[in-house]
Order: sequence, then C-alpha cells, then structure tokens
Amino acid sequence: ESRLLEQGIAYARIAQFQEGTVRELAERLASLAKKNGHALTGIVLDLRDNPGGLFDQGVKVADLFVRQGVLVSTIGRGGQKLDKELAHAEGAYETLPVAVLVNDQTASAAEIGAGALQDHRRAKLVGTKTFGKGSVQSMVQFDDGSGLKLTIARYLTPSGRSIQDKGIVPDILVPLPKPGSASTKAAGDLQLARAHKEIAEIAKTLRD
Repeated sequence: ESRLLEQGIAYARIAQFQEGTVRELAERLASLAKKNGHALTGIVLDLRDNPGGLFDQGVKVADLFVRQGVLVSTIGRGGQKLDKELAHAEGAYETLPVAVLVNDQTASAAEIGAGALQDHRRAKLVGTKTFGKGSVQSMVQFDDGSGLKLTIARYLTPSGRSIQDKGIVPDILVPLPKPGSASTKAAGDLQLARAHKEIAEIAKTLRD
C-alpha cells in the first residue's frame, strides 16, 4: 500500500517481506516522486503488524536508505560472529528524511530493517516496542515425518543490539490502546500523524 501524503511525503506500508518487495517498494516510491513533481520530501515506512518474511528483503529495504556500513550481523554459540550484511553505496534514498512506524507485532525481518535504520540514524522509529524475534533457526527433519526446530544463532543490529526477547524501543513512543478498543484506529492515525509531523519538520530544516 502506498500513497502521497501532504507536503510531498510518501507513505508506504509493507504487510510482509516477500519475493520482490524491495523492487516493488522502489517502484512505488519512484511513481510517487513523479506524481509529486519528480521529488519527494520524505518517506513514512509503515511496518506495523509486519511479522517478517524473507530475511534478505528486509535487509534490502534498509539498504535503500543506507549508504555504507553493517546492516545486520549474526552470532552463534559463545558469541562467535558468523556473518554480516553490508549496505551498498547506490542507496537510492540515502538523504531523504525517513520515519518508520512500528508496534508490538513488528517482528523478525521487519525488526531487522527498522533496527538498521535506527542505528544508522537514517530514520526515526515511531509507535510502540517491537515483538522481539531475532533468532536464526534451523529445522531438522526425522524419518517419521516429525521435526525439531533449533535456534542456532541470533541477529544483531548494526550497533550490536540483540533483538531476541527484547524488541526495539522506538525513538518516539506513541502507545496504542488494547486491541478491540473503539479508539484503536484513532490511535493508529495518531502514530501516522506524528511520523508525518517529524518528517515535515526535518524536511523544512533541510530546506532552510
């Protein structure tokens, strides 16, 4: 889902990271930029209720906004460093102000992307603390058809923070009422309004 908000700010919601998500996001942002006169003033990326999905797509979405440095790393038993994903210099939106909407159902690959943008100071996170799923798991299949899921490593944000069981605390906390409350939608709109306000203020500062 994507649309153009007031003051030339793009809104894009990713419900789940699937094959081709980063390509579609880039296409949507380019289309909104053209609609706004070939330029955007900022981006609100909505990752609320995003359970994750494909790990590489979450990383690549973060890569759109970061020019260099580590985006995510993994550590195994005993703190052994196993792997890391790096940003690429051809980041298409490396200077535009970004706000990321998150909540307690933002998990896994969505948390990885949000954490990378927060650590690189490329985005303000707005909403509530994320779910806290940052484990790398492997499935062992047995002959009787059963299986065993093993946690073999954990993901770390660029600054070395573990997401597992901790989640990510947003820069700007805008809490939601309990599910089912009549004011849930209004509170969700308030989160979006706060993110829009942050981006508009940053964009104005850059123009000035």
